[in-house]
Amino acid sequence: MILVDSNVLIYSLDENSSKCRVSQAFLSQNHLSLCFAHQNAVECMRVMTYSKYLRPMEVHEALDSIASVVSVFKIISPNRSTLSLFFELSRFYQ
Repeated sequence: MILVDSNVLIYSLDENSSKCRVSQAFLSQNHLSLCFAHQNAVECMRVMTYSKYLRPMEVHEALDSIASVVSVFKIISPNRSTLSLFFELSRFYQ
């Protein structure tokens, strides 16, 4: 398994990025050997919703985007509920 860097996920979700298509192709072609840590979701949320990010997203939009990508990969986390708890609390406290 290869742990994917958060930047690859961020680039793959930013259609205006020059690295978007390359990142999407990498994730698609290697999806069986890739994994994400719950920390990747936290880092992506921080970057993608940051007001100084070139095209900041609303919290719900970023959560939906991240969830749609990481749902097809193995997730490394302290326990099974860590990532779902992160999504749940982020939606509740947005």
